[in-house]
Amino acid sequence: MIYSYLLYRLFQGFVRLEGGGFISYVLVMLIQFWLQPVPYVDLTGDNFIDLTDYAVYCRLVEGSIWVAKYNWFCWNRYADGGTELVEGWTYTVWEHPPAKRDLHPDIPGFDWVGAKGDKAILQMNYIFFETLFPGFMLADANKPAYVTSSLELAVVPTILGWAIAVTHAGYVDELWSLIDTGYVEPRTKGVTQLCVWFDQPMDTICTDANVVSIYGQLNSSPIRPCAIDWPANDRMVIRLCSALPDRDTYRIVLGDKLLSAAGLPVYGSRGLCLTALKGDANGSGAVNSQDMLAINAHVGEPLNQDNARFDLNCSGAINSQDMLVVHASTGNTATVCQP
Repeated sequence: MIYSYLLYRLFQGFVRLEGGGFISYVLVMLIQFWLQPVPYVDLTGDNFIDLTDYAVYCRLVEGSIWVAKYNWFCWNRYADGGTELVEGWTYTVWEHPPAKRDLHPDIPGFDWVGAKGDKAILQMNYIFFETLFPGFMLADANKPAYVTSSLELAVVPTILGWAIAVTHAGYVDELWSLIDTGYVEPRTKGVTQLCVWFDQPMDTICTDANVVSIYGQLNSSPIRPCAIDWPANDRMVIRLCSALPDRDTYRIVLGDKLLSAAGLPVYGSRGLCLTALKGDANGSGAVNSQDMLAINAHVGEPLNQDNARFDLNCSGAINSQDMLVVHASTGNTATVCQP
């Protein structure tokens, strides 16, 4: 039976290829036949080791693909009736960057799906995969890696965090404060500059302000920054021409032309949602007496990046004058983004 299968494959090669191609086909077929007992050589999972598997292998070596690793759990049941929760990992290979999803809300672990509806080129147990392609070994399973060529990995960039800064009297440098989606800017100077931190060096040649788009909830026309600066190769500062209008919510989105130093686009979330609402010290979306209480809790504190937002008038001190800002804006509201 085995010899018949080999002869059948050789006959197929003779029909499909000519000259030197036939010799290459025979050599590949013999090599694959010799490796038949090795489970991870069956790349397609059809229980045969043939040129279809070899084609997949060539596709992996060729590069320009995405490799993702996901974590899964399952219950093993044994003959004695016992059960055990077993953990494992699987590698998948995609033509396009895949999207991450939870397997099930009641079961730990996750997997990857084709973001464009495509199917994975390959799915393989991590032990087999890392044995066959040691250069593909991924330590971080939370994002896919882009394989450029010759099994060289280039991890796609992601955003580590956002920050906002306002100049306060008495401080030469801006006080940068880390923020998340849902942040409300209460200071009188408003939102004038933002900073984005990346997990790797970026292409700092990109200073085109069009790489950033800002959309207001009340005004659909996009707002463009005045300038894009790179204080460091992993940190980008977005400077606005003027403060974003008060009492509105904004979504800041980084464009596809923003690339890493390796030439890869930013993976995952590329945006931030924030609100500009003067006087809203507690970030509730409404200016009222609760904001005065929030300021009062910080009165007299030395100004730093953690409490700078309570210095509403940017005087360099948190005091009763900041409460007057709240009083002047009492009753104003805005929709606050949900994290």
